[in-house]
Amino acid sequence: MQNITELREKLIKNYELVESKQRSIAMGKALAVTAGRIISSCMLEYEYNKTIGNNRKIDFLEPCK
Repeated sequence: MQNITELREKLIKNYELVESKQRSIAMGKALAVTAGRIISSCMLEYEYNKTIGNNRKIDFLEPCK
């Protein structure tokens, strides 16, 4: 997984697999929690950069080339 777009696609797939009962609810929740933590770490990095006046881009939030 290279960026937020891929993470979103994987979360949608995770939802579909849980909904169709091809993946357990417990596994679906574990994957969703992990995704949330990835997103939280990006938000923390963004807020930190904003606080110190750094305009550095966050690669994970950029689209794949």
